Amino acid sequence: MNARSRFASLGRTQAVIVIYALLMAIGIGFIPPQSYGTSSPKPVAIPQIADADLLLYRSINARVAVGKPYYPVAAKELRRGNYPLKPFVTFRLPTLAYVMAAIGPIAAIGLLWVLMAATLLAWWRRLDGAFDDPGRRITGVMLVAAGAAIALQPKYAVMHELWAGLLMAMALALRQPKRWWWAVIAATAALMIRELALPFVLLMAAFALFGKRWKELPAWAVLVAVFGFVMSLHAAEVAAVVRESDPASPGWLSIGGWQAFLRSMRMTSAIRVLPEWIGNIGVILAIFGWISWRSATGLFGALLLLGYGIIFMVLGRADNFYWGLLVAPLLLLGLAFLPRAYADLRTAMLPT
Repeated sequence: MNARSRFASLGRTQAVIVIYALLMAIGIGFIPPQSYGTSSPKPVAIPQIADADLLLYRSINARVAVGKPYYPVAAKELRRGNYPLKPFVTFRLPTLAYVMAAIGPIAAIGLLWVLMAATLLAWWRRLDGAFDDPGRRITGVMLVAAGAAIALQPKYAVMHELWAGLLMAMALALRQPKRWWWAVIAATAALMIRELALPFVLLMAAFALFGKRWKELPAWAVLVAVFGFVMSLHAAEVAAVVRESDPASPGWLSIGGWQAFLRSMRMTSAIRVLPEWIGNIGVILAIFGWISWRSATGLFGALLLLGYGIIFMVLGRADNFYWGLLVAPLLLLGLAFLPRAYADLRTAMLPT
């Protein structure tokens, strides 16, 4: 694998444009949202936001564990917590509830930790040869661990986005030209836990299409079709338990702009402990690092983060920032590629 960055062959003018774009992205992060016409919801810390939702998921899981059917239980708990029950996507898919009910909460926490360890191992193998300095491979895996560190806190094991994010990270690390089935399996699990993993699956399908991987492409197409069928069944089950008087969601369209994107990324990873402005810079530099990684995996990661970034800019209320858990395990890995990117840009700017 070539350890040089995507900027290695740039000329001076092109390097100046890249650096200017990076500084502009960082600078926009310091502009108050009201200055460019977006809302400015007050940031909320993970312990505050998650408490109500965690209690909801635990209550549902506990009742499913004693044999109660998922959908009536979910409807009752949503009403009890004054949550909206319309549209049908306000109900989580039942996959995680049934798994946790079947194996119990302690085993589920253990399974989550095993998943995290397996994801780190998969990335250790994926990063083989990605750096000139082999020690940076260790740094890369540690950054993946930092992005997924919330998984080590047992109370968050009921968060659907956490499981889906780890499975997506594993799928990307496992995908090989001749051994892509493992990626499909991991992505299937992610999608059946949280439907917001669909952009990841669609991007995988797009890469298979443009890469002319004709044996792999049908697997992603079948997965999307199966997902559509599952969601239709999910919608029908929800319709059977929702009452006409039940409240509807106010909607998720919320043009939060660049600040909403940075908040979602920052507050779901280890950098949430840093001052906000430093965390924002860290998010931007991490994505820049992904862009600089000259490989198909690097391109995929950059497009994935930017794609979810666009989603976070226009969708999701302030209390939905935990959607960032879907990409948190991958985000910080980009920082490991900054030294090589810096060296190549410096060479382009100051040729010897």
